[in-house]
Amino acid sequence: MSQIEIDTIVNWVEGGAPKGDEVYLPPAPHFSAESGAQRGGRELTVTTGAALTLSSPVELSGLRPVRLAAGESLEVTAYQPDGAVERLIWIREWRPAWERTYYFLHPVRLPKGTRIAVYSGKPAEAAMVYSGP
Repeated sequence: MSQIEIDTIVNWVEGGAPKGDEVYLPPAPHFSAESGAQRGGRELTVTTGAALTLSSPVELSGLRPVRLAAGESLEVTAYQPDGAVERLIWIREWRPAWERTYYFLHPVRLPKGTRIAVYSGKPAEAAMVYSGP
């Protein structure tokens, strides 16, 4: 970027970043009620120190920390039967303001026999949002 372009952006930001004329803005995105419903599903909770082995294949859409103390970390890892290891989420120094379900960009398919382990410095849980049998 040239210095003039940089100065233009800096002046716009310092001026409060006004939206501008709506005629020149692209149309706002539209989200249907169905898009939110697609993220739903069943939940299964896994506790630290107690790994869970899947008795059938599942498709994870997200994870939510449960009973995680402020400042603690949480890691959820999937150990697949073929030896593949996939870290599903790792939150460091968690804050109560982050309390939500963390959805994956793409669902994570885990085969039958996958072992899911939750690691944290203190007792905590992870609720897995999934679809499957």
